[in-house]
Amino acid sequence: MDNILEVKNLCVSFETFFGEVEAVRDISFSLKRGTTLAIVGESGCGKSVTANSIMQLLQSPPAVYKQGEIIFEGEDLLKKSENEMVEIRGNNISMVFQDPMTSLNPTMNVGKQIVEGVKSHKNISAKEGHELAIEMLRKVSVPQPESRVKQYPHEFSGGMRQRVMIAIAMAANPQLLIADEPTTALDVTVQAQILNLMKDLKEQMGTSIILITHDLGVVADMSDYILVMYAGQIVEQGTIDQIFSNPKHPYTQKLLQAVPRLTMDKKESLHSIPGTPPDLFKPPAGCAFFDRCHKAMVICEENMPEFQDHGEGHCSRCWLNHPSYVEYGGEK
Repeated sequence: MDNILEVKNLCVSFETFFGEVEAVRDISFSLKRGTTLAIVGESGCGKSVTANSIMQLLQSPPAVYKQGEIIFEGEDLLKKSENEMVEIRGNNISMVFQDPMTSLNPTMNVGKQIVEGVKSHKNISAKEGHELAIEMLRKVSVPQPESRVKQYPHEFSGGMRQRVMIAIAMAANPQLLIADEPTTALDVTVQAQILNLMKDLKEQMGTSIILITHDLGVVADMSDYILVMYAGQIVEQGTIDQIFSNPKHPYTQKLLQAVPRLTMDKKESLHSIPGTPPDLFKPPAGCAFFDRCHKAMVICEENMPEFQDHGEGHCSRCWLNHPSYVEYGGEK
C-alpha cells in the first residue's frame, strides 16, 4: 500500500512582534492510501498548524515555512503557487473545519454552498449541481434532502451543520480529507454519528483521512494510525492497537488516563495532566514534557531524546525507552 501523503522534516514558525513562535518543530509522517491517521494532543501543540500547512492556508507572513517537504501524490505542495493550490484545494484535498457556523455562508442556502467548490473545478449545469447537492446531503444522512437543500445554515442544528460541512468537503470526491476537530462542541451521541459517517464515507469513496483531535477517546474506532503531538513535535506514533495497548511516552500515557471509562468507580476522579505546555517562543533544549513528567530525569531537561523504534512502525521520543536506560534496569 503506497503513501498518498508524506511530510518530511516540516518546521513552521510565526513571526510576531514579540519574536518567533516555533509552532511545528521538525515533524515527519506519512499517510497510506485509504487509511485514517489521527493527530492528537492538547490545544496549542501544532495539530491545526500542521493541517493548515498541508492545505497551504497559513497566511505568510506571519507564517514561515522554515524547512521541510509536503509530498502529495509525488509533488511537493510547498513548491506550488497559489493558483496551483487553488486547483488542488477542494478537488484533491478537502478540509472540514471545527466550527461549521462560522465556516458556512449565512447568506447562501446549503445546496449552493455544496456545489460552489465543485463548479470551480468542473463544468456542470445548474440541474446537475442541484442533483449533486441533494445526493451529497443524502450521503451524509440529512433527512428530506430535496427540501433541506434550499435551507440556510441557521435552519440546521449543530450536528446537521457539521454534516453539511462534510458534504461540501466530499462533493468533489477528494483523495484526501482533513477533519480539524469535527466533533468539537457536539454532544457525545452526535459525535459518534459524525465519526461513523466519516468512516462510512471513507469506505464508500476510498478517501484517505487525517483526523485532528485533542481526545484520544474519539479515535479508538475511527483511525488506523495515531500521531501524538506535544509542543510542536511528534512524541509518539503507531497503530491504534500499539498506542492504546502499549503506550510508550509518558504524555501518551497521561492522555489515555484522562479518557473517561465506563468501568470507573463513582468515587474515582478523572485524571488530569498538571502544569502547562512550554513557551514556544523559547522551546526547551531537552524534552518539552520535562516539567510535567512524573518520570523525568536530569538528561530529559538537558538533551532532546531521539526517536526509539519499538517495532512495526511504533516509535516514541523519550529517554525512558533509550536502549542504555532499558539495559541498566529501566523501563522494559
